[in-house]
Amino acid sequence: MGGMNHQPCSSYLGSSTKLSRSLSLAYAYVELGNVALEDVLLAEFANECSPLSAVCDHLVSSDASLRQALTDCQELRDLMGALCYRDLPTLQELDLVELGHQFASRGMLRQQSWGHVCQIMTDGGFYKMLDYFEEMIRSLRLKTEALRQQVNLLEQPAQLGEVNLVLEENREGNIRLAFAELYTLWGSFSQDFLASSLLSTELWYAHDSRPSMVMTTSVRVNA
Repeated sequence: MGGMNHQPCSSYLGSSTKLSRSLSLAYAYVELGNVALEDVLLAEFANECSPLSAVCDHLVSSDASLRQALTDCQELRDLMGALCYRDLPTLQELDLVELGHQFASRGMLRQQSWGHVCQIMTDGGFYKMLDYFEEMIRSLRLKTEALRQQVNLLEQPAQLGEVNLVLEENREGNIRLAFAELYTLWGSFSQDFLASSLLSTELWYAHDSRPSMVMTTSVRVNA
């Protein structure tokens, strides 16, 4: 998620970047797990057998990064408390609807995700956004573990070189469903995290009298 670190204020940029980095690693390991599974399938297509251990190892690493992301969330929350964090006044001053349209028209985010994060921020500010992050990270951990357990159950088909048949013929142990659920949750969360990052950054730019990323004129409600 390079460039997706949040900027609720410059004082928190280090902590928010650590959170973004942990999530980037967590997702990268999921993709590496998928690559490892594809290596197993390619080996079987060549009439060779290949273990699934690398798939599980990457999923374990993904979960470890998700655990770190929860730690990063808490670190950011603690820092906000120590520095008496308050949401920037620009949260109430900017025309968030128009700003979202501008982002979406440039292909920078999904409008649905923008509306979602704006609602969270409007209702409870960045503290509530952190609550949402933590909720989603915990859900990702559950689905990651569920997939890892199902991959483990494919050990015998892997020894026989039949993982490809389990997937192709939808035999018992097919992990496509678990993979799809994990990918879909990651996709949704990534879009929301990006939208939240863009929102917090734009709020900071406006507060610090910096140019908008997308607007050439003011988007303040009372401008």
